[in-house]
Amino acid sequence: MRLRLFLALGITLVACGGSDTTPTVDAAIGSDGRPVAGRLLPMAVGDSWTYAVTPTGMPTVQKTSTVQAFEDVGGSKAGVMAFRVRTEKVDGATVSWQADTGTAIVRHREQVFDLTQTMTSEQYYTPSKLRVDDAHLTAGATWVDTYTEESRNVGTGVVTPIAKSETWTVEAAAELVTVPAGTFVCVRLRRTGAAGAADKRYWFSPGVGKIKEASVDSIEELSSYTLR
Repeated sequence: MRLRLFLALGITLVACGGSDTTPTVDAAIGSDGRPVAGRLLPMAVGDSWTYAVTPTGMPTVQKTSTVQAFEDVGGSKAGVMAFRVRTEKVDGATVSWQADTGTAIVRHREQVFDLTQTMTSEQYYTPSKLRVDDAHLTAGATWVDTYTEESRNVGTGVVTPIAKSETWTVEAAAELVTVPAGTFVCVRLRRTGAAGAADKRYWFSPGVGKIKEASVDSIEELSSYTLR
């Protein structure tokens, strides 16, 4: 199991009143006891992340994502191997199949369930939908992810394809972020769709995963995590 170490950064923050404070920062530890940078979204069976989710004007709730298995995606993506990730939320659950390409984590399939565990929607992504890309870590880097979202009507089985294009930008390469789980050095990413749709910001810490997510509707902050 990866452990956590609190490291003093060579960064001094000025607090209110003029006093200096040096934050402690969570970092993954390798077998040699030294900090390991790692992937922006490490993924192994058994890994889990719990977030405090605060919708605009609403009370904070919890959601937990757990990597349950490494398996065939199935359906129209039969033959593709990926991690099955289940996210438990207050209004139901989402199950997605996410693959590691070596330089990125991408989604191939996603299902949404209500509180009675009835599936309400299903999507396939061709060739895939980007989750996070380790190949772009320099501030100012920008790229476009294009894919087709194939939504299946769970009642009729009819599949409706929609071409999508999303622009990603690295807004910061090393930003200090404090959340309930601790303080992390993060890469800050922004994702926007056509005409500004799906405008979101993400903070990923190498070796840990997603630390924070923000949109006009809500803010998610990491409150705890377990890495195998």
